[in-house]
Amino acid sequence: MSWFVAVLPKGPGFDPLHAKLLEERINQIAGPHHCLSVNSSDLILRAGGGPDDPTLKFGGDWGKRNAWFVSGLGFVYENSSFRELNEADWDRLLLGAASTVDVRKLDGHFTALTVKNGSVDVLCDQLGISVFNLAETTDYVAVSNRLDWIVSIIGNSSFCFSEMASGWELINSFSNGSFISGVTRSCPSSHVSILNGKVVHLWEPWRPGAPKGEDAVPILREAALLPLREGHKLSLGLSGGIDSRALLALLSEQPKSSWTVHSMGEINDLDIPVARRLSQVFGVLHRIEYYDLDASETVESIADSLREYALLTQMTDSIFGYQKLGLISKLNQDGFWMIDGAYGELSRRFNGSRLLIEAKKAVLKKDAYPLVRLLRRPKSAIFVPEITRAFQVESVKQLQEALNSMTEDPREDIGTWMDLFHIRNRLKNSAPFNQIMYDSYIRSYMPYLQPSVVSTYLSFPSKQRVNNKLSRQTIALSKVNLEKFSLVKWNTVFPYWTSRSMFVTRVWAKAHNEMLRYAGNRNESFRLKVLTYLKQFINDRVESRDVKTSSFYDYPSITKHVESFYSMPNEKDATFIEDWLTFDFWREKLEEEAKVKGNPANPS
Repeated sequence: MSWFVAVLPKGPGFDPLHAKLLEERINQIAGPHHCLSVNSSDLILRAGGGPDDPTLKFGGDWGKRNAWFVSGLGFVYENSSFRELNEADWDRLLLGAASTVDVRKLDGHFTALTVKNGSVDVLCDQLGISVFNLAETTDYVAVSNRLDWIVSIIGNSSFCFSEMASGWELINSFSNGSFISGVTRSCPSSHVSILNGKVVHLWEPWRPGAPKGEDAVPILREAALLPLREGHKLSLGLSGGIDSRALLALLSEQPKSSWTVHSMGEINDLDIPVARRLSQVFGVLHRIEYYDLDASETVESIADSLREYALLTQMTDSIFGYQKLGLISKLNQDGFWMIDGAYGELSRRFNGSRLLIEAKKAVLKKDAYPLVRLLRRPKSAIFVPEITRAFQVESVKQLQEALNSMTEDPREDIGTWMDLFHIRNRLKNSAPFNQIMYDSYIRSYMPYLQPSVVSTYLSFPSKQRVNNKLSRQTIALSKVNLEKFSLVKWNTVFPYWTSRSMFVTRVWAKAHNEMLRYAGNRNESFRLKVLTYLKQFINDRVESRDVKTSSFYDYPSITKHVESFYSMPNEKDATFIEDWLTFDFWREKLEEEAKVKGNPANPS
């Protein structure tokens, strides 16, 4: 829930006029409400969060330049249990004799900033789930966990289309960089040191630590129960999938008064009925948020929500996911922490299974070209042909660089190698941006994504982690027979017994989806409802001078899809409009900031 922005001069100190402009601009973008404020000749800092927000901690003596703050949640696993780090822990770790290596061995997700010995150091967690951005101008260095705020501070920004390439063409980005030119994005275990205006950025690929025990179930249980152990209420995001069901099995041992479950999605989502039946069996409160237009929403409020969501999640998630924030806010108001089963696939050898089936030789050779075909999931062709062609070329280069960065030999255990490849080169380009969004609204974390948990799972040979073995063992611990309830994946309902074979699951899903395609879907999606409601907003935006004259866009294609959608709403055109709108919010952001008078990057 916390945020921060810090600016340091390149020279011996800020020019007074420059410092005043910076302070005014930071206060404009971050708002007047903050918990920590530093104004000096060598540091301007703002950090904040909600009332009594535990995701922001700070200490030391800022006047004497021996101080720290942390944004996020840091956990430590000791005495066979997880606990959250308190101020005394952070004070010892960040100002004491502990090294940055000690800090980066922690669980949780966090960014820490320290000021000591004349240096400002910024660290993030070892999996890089908490992300920060750094930009340099000729006069100063700016650091923040909000990329859109960095853009607001540096002013004249531009897109780096080469860094955007694989994120637009493939299943996710394989780049270490930012799609904003001049911005450096943190990576797993990042450590940035800023001394006398000079920036040194170090990071290293994640490697599993020693397993915390012989059995994976106890450590996952402790990760899931951490809030309850420390006296907080907990809500589990429950779907029809096997990973959240495993967490449900672990929670079922706890008093029903201390935890609840919640689900969010479309009115016709197959997950929600299954989740509802599970909650009824356990007799726990089940909160459901169906995505739908609210009578109180206006065109302007919806457009603002879509824009804010696009800026928060950095083009990595559907902008129509903004609807989930209503339920999340209510959970936070009621004092709940939130967990879910995200990235449980790390426990069950799901990652890269298709690559190993169809292109194992290419994996062993670390050859990107045969793999690109399997990883291609291009977004809509909204750009001029030159940009699209460059995307196709650069995406292959980025995938090849990601493969080359893997120093381990895939022949030793190709399944574990694929999991490490996923963690190092896919996880960092997806998980952080949803976590940023959640952190803005609630105390949230992912039990499966704790390094101690992941290390324990990866200590098992990959052959022991196939076909959901560890998940099924966890589910079997429940006193309620959870195996009698169907599973949901890929918008398909499966009998539970199919979880014993990935091959059977895929065949079942293919057959089910063919049946759905043949039968047709009579329910209008939330996306279609919103875009239909925003007809005037969309048409006005397409007709705007900024869009018409943009050198980025294949404008005839944009108008064609918009006209087609509003003559007969359909998912194909809706996808195109969503992809264009998501990017266009960022285009608009960059162009707006370039027009701001008296921007700190250009005081004149």
